[in-house]
Amino acid sequence: MVNQVLLVGRIANNIETLQFDSGNILSKFTIALNTKVKGEQITDYIDIEIWNNQYIGKYGAKGNIVIVNGQLKTKTYQRKDGTNAKSVFINANYVSVVNDTKEEETSTEHAKNDLKNDFSNNEYEEEDYNEEDEFDFDDDIPF
Repeated sequence: MVNQVLLVGRIANNIETLQFDSGNILSKFTIALNTKVKGEQITDYIDIEIWNNQYIGKYGAKGNIVIVNGQLKTKTYQRKDGTNAKSVFINANYVSVVNDTKEEETSTEHAKNDLKNDFSNNEYEEEDYNEEDEFDFDDDIPF
C-alpha cells in the first residue's frame, strides 16, 4: 500500500508553532487548493502538520504558495456534545515555500535551505551528494 500525497496550494492561515518540553516542534497550518468543476471554482482547505521543521515557521506566511509532500492521516476525537468525529490531515515530510512575501529569496535558495533543514536530523550529509555525479542507467534498467 502507498500513502503518499503531493499538494501545491496557498497557506490559508497564520502558522501555529508549538514547542514541547522534549524539544520537538510542531507546525500546523491550512492550505487552500483551487479546482474548477463545471466552470465553477471550488476551494478545498487541507490541514497540514509538520514536525521539527523550523523552515516553514520562519519563511511561511499566509498567502504563500507551498509544496507539501507527506502522508494522509486521520484523527478521531469526541466533540463537546459527546459525538465522535474524525478529521483528516496531511502529516508532512517536506514543505517548501515557492514564493515568499517576507523575504526576496528565490525558490531555489528556499529549496536548498529546506533540504538542509529536512535532512539535518538524518544520516544524510550534504557532502554525500555531488550534483556533477554522472549515473549510467543503461545497464540497470530491469525491463
